[in-house]
Amino acid sequence: MFTGYKIRQLKESLISSVDLIIDGQFIESEIDKVRNLVGSTNQTFYHVSQRYINEMDWFVKKRDFLVDINISENFLITGDFVIKK
Repeated sequence: MFTGYKIRQLKESLISSVDLIIDGQFIESEIDKVRNLVGSTNQTFYHVSQRYINEMDWFVKKRDFLVDINISENFLITGDFVIKK
């Protein structure tokens, strides 16, 4: 779950309903060009459950591709920031 807030600002009922929280608002001047999913370097991963502990390489190792998935007119998933070399 992306919050835009710090984890300490969230209600426990919300925290306990997800597996992974990425907290902190996006800061354009601090673009993260290393990790996947996060937009800026101030954002932090918090494991609420153990579900993704063994999958953290997927979250933190930058991939060189962009993914866009349009499941329906009302639901769009977009991919990672692409670094041009």
